[in-house]
Amino acid sequence: MAEMILKIERICLMILGLAMTLVMFINACSRYIFSRTFLWAEETVRICFVWAMFIAISELFVRWGHTGFDVFSGKNRWTKVVSRAVTDIVLMVIGFNFVYFGRAIVAQVGSVPLASTKLPGMVFYIPGILAGAGWIVIGIADIIQMIRKKGAESEEVKE
Repeated sequence: MAEMILKIERICLMILGLAMTLVMFINACSRYIFSRTFLWAEETVRICFVWAMFIAISELFVRWGHTGFDVFSGKNRWTKVVSRAVTDIVLMVIGFNFVYFGRAIVAQVGSVPLASTKLPGMVFYIPGILAGAGWIVIGIADIIQMIRKKGAESEEVKE
């Protein structure tokens, strides 16, 4: 299941990256060929970029690709467990803040249309809220996995 989710995330990142590249290329060509630009191009690229960054950050959390505690956690098993637990707790706190305050921002400005695309302003804030909720789930799932692993290790020691 996790591999399928990671594959979907990578496909989304590829589509968003391709869309950003094409929109910027078309806008640049239009600027030099017709001396005109598309008003919606910059806003569209910014929306795609925001969504892509939150997807990529979440994927790194799932794969433990962030390097924050690598030096400390590599010393021994105890430091690995402590740094992983601290990372999970910080991740859940940040995720909660993204959800809580993001929801408040969406309530205030979510329906205000963007200048050129006329999309609701919430398109900039929804990825943060979704990522925050995902980070809470990732943190809880990892803590549960660590507890289960610790329980399995104590069972092996008893036998």
